[in-house]
Amino acid sequence: MDQSIAFLRGLGVWDVLSAKSAALKTMQIIDGTGRLFRAPTVPFRASEIGLDAFGYNFPNSAALEVLSSVVSREQNIRQIDGRIAEATFDAGITPAHDDAATLHAAMVKVMRAAPREKLKALLLGHPDLAGKLAAAGEMTEESIGEQASAGLDRLTSGERARFTEANEAYKARFGIPFIMAVAGASKDAILASFETRLQSTPEVEFETALGQVERISLLRLKEIMR
Repeated sequence: MDQSIAFLRGLGVWDVLSAKSAALKTMQIIDGTGRLFRAPTVPFRASEIGLDAFGYNFPNSAALEVLSSVVSREQNIRQIDGRIAEATFDAGITPAHDDAATLHAAMVKVMRAAPREKLKALLLGHPDLAGKLAAAGEMTEESIGEQASAGLDRLTSGERARFTEANEAYKARFGIPFIMAVAGASKDAILASFETRLQSTPEVEFETALGQVERISLLRLKEIMR
């Protein structure tokens, strides 16, 4: 626990969190043997072993708020939005959701209920295919693996130039990154998809991008829950 508090102090957030926390200073030692004559309950105090507390409880919302403020100030951290997963959980997860397809359907329902500006923010959070984040190794492990399976980590200089040009043309036309579930696809197939979709309309591409997000998330859930 001391190391955790030291870490939070290093981030400059412990003073704020501690003010919103409840210190666990005493534990009750209970005889749970079920015998007829049991030992009396004994309090065990943190002060007996030289600690201020055994631990601290604080609301998740307080921790998320404080840590988000730190992330927003740090240019070297890219925050991945987890609000859809959180909202799906809050809506009620049951044993019936213990398979990828059912859980995915619940998440899609939450996503589709979001206002357009939230959906656009979701799309804007996706990295370009073979883009700057990929070159810098700053994507999620899942994105790295998916792009690698399509050979996007092994592009020639000419191929990389084509992908860069296609990415920029797509964003200039539609205002969102080109999103495609590329796992197992070929480089030529992806470039062909770029060409086809560049002929589309902004409204159609917005829906196509959301559909690709749904496909990507389903593939990832299947991998996680297999």
